[in-house]
This record gives sequence, C-alpha cells and structure tokens, in this order.
Amino acid sequence: MNAHDYEGALRAIEQMLPAASTPKESDELGLLHAQLLMATSRDEDAFNVVDHILATSTNPDILHQAAGRYFTVARNGGFLENAIARQQERVDASPTSVTALEVMAQFYQYAQQKENELRARQALSDIAVTPENLARLAELQTQLGRYEQASASMSRLADLQP
Repeated sequence: MNAHDYEGALRAIEQMLPAASTPKESDELGLLHAQLLMATSRDEDAFNVVDHILATSTNPDILHQAAGRYFTVARNGGFLENAIARQQERVDASPTSVTALEVMAQFYQYAQQKENELRARQALSDIAVTPENLARLAELQTQLGRYEQASASMSRLADLQP
C-alpha cells in the first residue's frame, strides 16, 4: 500500500466507527484504526485510540491485541513511560480488576520488566487463579531465582489440572 491508499483506508474507518453496531465491532474497528494511524506515522493518535480501547473494552481478545499495539506504539512513539503510568492508574483505580492486572502484566512482559511483571502476576493470582497466569508466574520466579516460590506456583497449577 502507498500513502494514498492508507489515507483512503483511514477515511473509510473513520466513517465506519460511529456506525459500529456492537462494542466488539467498535473495538475491532478501533484496533484497525490504530494500526492505520501507526502505518502513517501518527503514533500519538494511535496511542490515544488504543489507550481508549484499553480503558473501555471488556473483551479479553481485544484487550490482548490492544496491549500488544499499545506497547508497540508507545515504544516507537516515545510514550513508554506514559503508557505504563496510564495502565498503573487503571490498576490503582480498580486493584481487584482482573482485566487491568492482566493488561498490566502483559505490558510489563512486552517491556521485559520481569520484577514488575512478577508483582502484577502475583496480584493477579491472588484474585483470579488461571493456569496461564500461574505457569507464567512460575516461569518468572524460576528466571529470577525464586525456586521455592516457583515450586509453590507449580503446585497450585497442578492442583488446577483435572
């Protein structure tokens, strides 16, 4: 695609967004909108679009995709500290929000901030035990040399398996 094609696609998406009939459709169009903004080097606009999706969506698949795009646009656009701070505000506002903690943990994973990811995953495991989170928690604990904690996490994981 050339720059003209991207501009045409952006205009089309911007016209479609208000007509989205479901929250999921709106989120999917928003992700596409952010991707096109990134492709046209409008990183700050893309950052704001994805930030809005993270603040409003409740769809786990959308949130997973949004977290990845959020990290990419934040890193590329120089907004990484701002992005971490915004997500931390969401966690602080709702410390028992599984969604906020999952996105925070994923964001720290993308940023390769293992200690911060570990704290987010520990908080998450205190309120919502999932095999995926426990497995990642045990992996982090092992990588950081916390073998007793990793063993405890693996035992909790084994208890979840039928």
